Amino acid sequence: MSDDISIRPATRLIDGARFGGLHATVMVLATAVILLAGVDNISIGIIGTAMAATIHTSVPSMAGVYSAGELGFLAGALLFGPLADRVGRKPILIATVVLFAVFTLLTPLGTTVGAIIAFRLVTGIGLGGAIPVALSLVTEYMPARVRSALTSVAWAGFPAGGVVVGIAAGIVLPHGGWELLYVMIGVASLAVGLLLVVWMPESLDHMLRAGAPARRVDRVVRRLRRGSDVPVTTNTLLTVEANPALVEFPDDGQPEATVRYLFTERRALRTILLWCAFGCTFVPVVFVGDWGPALLQASGLGIGLVGLSITCNSIGSMIGSAIVGRLMSVLGDYKVLLGALGLACIAFVVFGLSLGSFAGIAIAITAVGFCSGGAQSGVITFAALLYPNALRATGLGWAVSAGRAVAATAPLIGAATIAAGWPPAASIAVIGLFPLVGLVVVLLIRGTVVNKRERVAVQVG
Repeated sequence: MSDDISIRPATRLIDGARFGGLHATVMVLATAVILLAGVDNISIGIIGTAMAATIHTSVPSMAGVYSAGELGFLAGALLFGPLADRVGRKPILIATVVLFAVFTLLTPLGTTVGAIIAFRLVTGIGLGGAIPVALSLVTEYMPARVRSALTSVAWAGFPAGGVVVGIAAGIVLPHGGWELLYVMIGVASLAVGLLLVVWMPESLDHMLRAGAPARRVDRVVRRLRRGSDVPVTTNTLLTVEANPALVEFPDDGQPEATVRYLFTERRALRTILLWCAFGCTFVPVVFVGDWGPALLQASGLGIGLVGLSITCNSIGSMIGSAIVGRLMSVLGDYKVLLGALGLACIAFVVFGLSLGSFAGIAIAITAVGFCSGGAQSGVITFAALLYPNALRATGLGWAVSAGRAVAATAPLIGAATIAAGWPPAASIAVIGLFPLVGLVVVLLIRGTVVNKRERVAVQVG
């Protein structure tokens, strides 16, 4: 190929591409990973009582098991997010999926609280690593016009996992127990890991930075430039050395992302505020998943209706997570995120007032799922768009870790309020304060968005 062929920068090439087979592959595989992570993560709240009976412990004693998963999630995102920015998205995604698959399979072998805590801790590490990497790949490969919407759709896989595991639990638990359910989750996760090996592409941005072989880059570029009459051959030498203009570096010009960059170039305050926003959106979701069943039972709801209520919450969260992305694309990321947080706070108040009537609970807990899931999806999409490619997995990984660190208090709040004899409505009211605080935090974030790229990315005026 002659040297006069003009290749657009990687971000412009992706932004201008038509949605095609490559985009669909990334979306399906990334969403499958996030869905399975949701299945695995949410399952513990559904089978917690049965697991406690199996290992001969009390339900309040399961708080350590719940928190172990959250803390493992935190550690995984802290560790694997920066690693994905350095060594590549694909190998880290595969490794983390296999990790949580294997330790999910091992969990039924645990016979003590300590053993279950250890298994859930390592499972959480895999989950925490997989989610930000999967989201990074979606954000990096989707065209700009649908990026917000499709990032939210991918994240909707997480609450969709709650729907799937709720239905599966209703079928499997009466016959094979929670142990069989965990074996099924582990096997399905290993199968997705194999599909990732075969079909998931590496991040184009990372390949350019790492000086990947031209043939590897060529395969991705050809698929992105579907329908183009201009061939892309090895003469283009799509590497950093041959064409630095292809690569979008962090603002300070350094090609290698480290956590340090999250606190430079006036990013420090924004980073801290984003972490707070993540925590405020993660706590309500984790609390409902972990302690919702116990609180609903305490309010007089039968076990069958409890399961149906949690499924309604997951459906609401799945729909809210998917819709918020589309709304962000149309109305603006910042405005929609504020609206979702405000509505989440109101939904929790209504939920607490609805206890005692299944019809009221079903409507209210669906609204809680819709608003809380939408707010969580919104803040994740907001952060993914705000960070440049070179920092995306690191930024998302650390923000998710911070959110999960705060969310690790949710099981403890539930255990404390139950032990103190609080009525279920009071426990719910406490959790409803978190979206309100999150709304204030997001208002403060606006003042930290300082450059044109960021303002365009998150649609802040």
